Amino acid sequence: MLNPRAACRQWWGLVLGVAGVSVGCGMGRPAAISPTEMPELEARLASSPDDGALLLRYGAALYAAGSCDSAVAVVGRGRAHRPADAVGPLVVGQCLE
Repeated sequence: MLNPRAACRQWWGLVLGVAGVSVGCGMGRPAAISPTEMPELEARLASSPDDGALLLRYGAALYAAGSCDSAVAVVGRGRAHRPADAVGPLVVGQCLE
């Protein structure tokens, strides 16, 4: 049985996935967010440190891994490039909760 915090984290992972947090998802089905993709996102951010979509996705993956302090910082950088993207406020709000 999942504890309430883990169940909430799974639910928010689904919400963030449905919100379209994927790089280049276009009109297709959005990809789910998982902490397992963090190394790939870090490598991509090394060559494109100002890519707002990558920053937001990386922040969401950090949140999914339970690293809210880092997630909020990364999402803040992503929001500077993509202020209208709903993922930033979702991650920050969930971390504040």
